[in-house]
Amino acid sequence: MSLSKKLLNQRFPWFSMGIAAVFLLSVSLRFWGLSRFNTLVFDEVYYAKFANNYLTRTPFFDGHPPLSKYIIAIAIWLGSHLPFGQDAVNSLTGSMRSTWSYRWLNALTGSFIPLVVAGIAYQLSHRRSYALIAALFAAADGLFLVESRYALNNVYLVIFGLLGQWFCYLP
Repeated sequence: MSLSKKLLNQRFPWFSMGIAAVFLLSVSLRFWGLSRFNTLVFDEVYYAKFANNYLTRTPFFDGHPPLSKYIIAIAIWLGSHLPFGQDAVNSLTGSMRSTWSYRWLNALTGSFIPLVVAGIAYQLSHRRSYALIAALFAAADGLFLVESRYALNNVYLVIFGLLGQWFCYLP
């Protein structure tokens, strides 16, 4: 390889551009048509309602730890103040809420999962190409995609678990 090609490869930030492209792909897949289904899906009937109950101070029983519902409640509160995403509104959570308000933070959190997976893959292999491929696979993974498009608690469990693993691998 000639010296000019080697310098060009060193100056062009292909890894940073690739990770940014994977992140943009991840964000677009998770936010595309986010408020399309104007109903509660699967366990949203519990988590979105429980998060709304925290906001309205309605007493209820929940057998699970409350961290993910607190995060969803923060998303509902912030989402109700945003000037967009208010087109699909329902009262399925117990209050008039838009589906965007209780789903957007999960989608944003799920968009960061490929970046954390790339960090873990890089720490394990010390190869940028492996990290980029792992991030691409995580961005297109169907389970992560579906789970991060709804107000479910699994996205927070996964990202906190992956962050814990990544921090263990950091020098």
